[in-house]
Parts: sequence; C-alpha cells; structure tokens
Amino acid sequence: MRKFLLLVLCVLLLQVMPGTQPADAAKGKADVESTLRVIGSEDDSREVSSILAMIDDLMQASNAHDLEGVLKHYSPEFISGDNLNLTEIRKLIEETWTVYPDIRYDTQTLEIRVNGDWATVESIDTATATVNSKEGIITTPGALKSRSRGMIYLRRIGKTWEITSDYTLYENATILYGDAQDLKFDLSAPDQVFASEPYTARLNVDMPPGMVAIASISKDPLVYPQRGPEDKFRSMSSRDNNLERVFEANGNNHNEIVTATIGLTQIGQDSEDRPTVRFKGIATVVKRVNVVPRTATGSEEEGKVVRYSASGHIDLRKKSQ
Repeated sequence: MRKFLLLVLCVLLLQVMPGTQPADAAKGKADVESTLRVIGSEDDSREVSSILAMIDDLMQASNAHDLEGVLKHYSPEFISGDNLNLTEIRKLIEETWTVYPDIRYDTQTLEIRVNGDWATVESIDTATATVNSKEGIITTPGALKSRSRGMIYLRRIGKTWEITSDYTLYENATILYGDAQDLKFDLSAPDQVFASEPYTARLNVDMPPGMVAIASISKDPLVYPQRGPEDKFRSMSSRDNNLERVFEANGNNHNEIVTATIGLTQIGQDSEDRPTVRFKGIATVVKRVNVVPRTATGSEEEGKVVRYSASGHIDLRKKSQ
C-alpha cells in the first residue's frame, strides 16, 4: 500500500555494495494485530469498503508494475513524510522496477480511522525481489527484503479516496548474497533523534568459523536523488565482531538512513600452500532514523518527544551510547 516508502530504501540500496534478516527487520511480527481495527465508522460501512477496495486496487497495480494504476491513487499535491513529491515518487518507482523486475509487494492493514472526508490507514508493508549477481564480485543472485510500518493519509474526492501524505514509523531493507544469506547480524540505531543530536549506530555480527569480514557503517539524509554513502571499511573477525559509529543528525530536519555493509571472505591455502582469499558473500542493511525538528523552545518541547527507540533498547538521553 505505501509501496513508494519501500521503494525509497530499495533504490538507496542500489547506491551501496549489495548483500537471515537482522533482528529488527522482523520487529513487530509477533505483536501485529490479527484483525482489522476500525475507528470512526462501522467495519462494514461504505467508507471502509471503499478504502479497502482502493488498497486492493493499489496492491494489484503495484504487483502488475502498472505505474499509472499506482499513481492514480495519489493526490497531485501529494508530499510524503520525507518531503518527496509525486514527480520524485514516479522516478523512484520507475528506477526500482527497472532494477528489480520481479519485485513483489504485500501489505497488512492494521487500522482504519475515518473522520468525515478524511481517513488514516496504518499498515505493515513488505517487499521481496531477486537481485542480479555482481560481475567480478559474486556470481550468484541475491535476495532483497524490505519491511516498514506506517500510515497513509486519505482525502475523499467524490466516491473515491486519494492519498495526500504519509508517515513512516520504522523501515528497513536488506540485500543478501551468497553465504551472507545465512549470516546472523544486527544493526541497531535509534528510530528517532532530534535534529543536530548525536546518536550511535552499532553493527554486531555472529562471524562463522574460518571467516573474516570487512564492514562499514555510514549515514545520509533521506533525500532524492541520493548520493550514496561514503564507506569506510574495517576488518572484523570472531574475536572482534562488532562495529560502532557515532553520528550527528543533520540540522536540516531531513530523515536519515543508516547503512551497514558486510563483505565475507574465507582464507585458505592452494595446492602449493600459498594463502588464498575467497569472496563468499555480501550483506547490506539499511535502517531509517526519523529526525525530529528542534524549535526555538526546544527545552520545553524536549520532554514531549519519545526518548527511546521503538524497541526500547536505546535510551537517546545517553549521548555516549
């Protein structure tokens, strides 16, 4: 349903080295409501039926890669929560379908709230695709997985509904190649920070025996077009299996993406006992960090903003984390 949100991260993954999902990629699976909740209307009302029909049509158009069928559901004045307009969304969709021709989307509608001619729909959205091999790097295709949770805002126009904006609660995506598809790793970063506030991103990898890896963590504002992260790789091993970086959120109130890339290598010997290095897999994971604008009365507003990540694992008040 909010397919373009997933497309943002899918396209951003094209800018970095390609790559079991990290732990937070499955966040929310256990506690997702199994039935649809409706507020402000009856479950079987005409409003709810028309909204569900719109969502179903949007899903079918997305999986048929019918661009006009997707965009007809958006307001011409649409602006996303990441400040992307409809022209930029069109370009993102076209780029994504070119690079991922078999990409498939799925959605689970959790809640519909109706208020007259306005409505809000909350959902979990996922995407999967096959990723082409990288010549000279890895010969087997990779797998893309993306997951997000958020809301779209609707306005009724006559008998139909159009999407006017959105808000994303969390979002992440992975690309995995080769042995990285069985790699256990976790990228942690806060779901929310204040503009210009420092925060920490940490990558933990359960390194398989006999493997050595290089890894990097970078961050960039979530804008289009994306320039791609500047990777600074460090070596990792079973004894030194984590990487941590401290960033400062941008002061322009752009949401950000944190990107971690892991390259797996295996060290061995050839028939003449000379050391060999074989490239075995690549993993790339991208995680959204929502940036909260500061105001002139920031000290008064600070207490009103959630100070923990959605998982509750990261206390943003501790600057040294």
